[in-house]
Amino acid sequence: MSDPLDVSGAWDGIFSYPRGLPPNGFACELREHGGRIDGETHERAEVGADRGTTIFALIEGMRQGHAVRFTKRYDDPRRAAHPVLYDGTLSADGDEIAGRWEIAGHWSGGFIMVRQQRRGAAAERKIAETVR
Repeated sequence: MSDPLDVSGAWDGIFSYPRGLPPNGFACELREHGGRIDGETHERAEVGADRGTTIFALIEGMRQGHAVRFTKRYDDPRRAAHPVLYDGTLSADGDEIAGRWEIAGHWSGGFIMVRQQRRGAAAERKIAETVR
């Protein structure tokens, strides 16, 4: 039997920066295998020398019940030296992950991720109900 809380799939998210900087959006694809998580993410760089470009990262972590923890490592060598640790909680329906991110000794903030597929399915159901 498959785990109804499996986080595999496409997600959209947003994370907040400290120091009054505006929040930043991201998209990611997660794959879960027996509680182990891996995946990829991309976002628009809002700070640093590469501001305005799309930056990519790999994700590795785990899920135990509703607890989700992963590390994001950027492809760019300048950013790769600072892995980002995410510690979040999966909602009861498995559609959202919310929590905190941290670059050890540097920055931290909040984040939320929403599963794309399930959100789309709910919207399709609502449209179908409206049309009837």
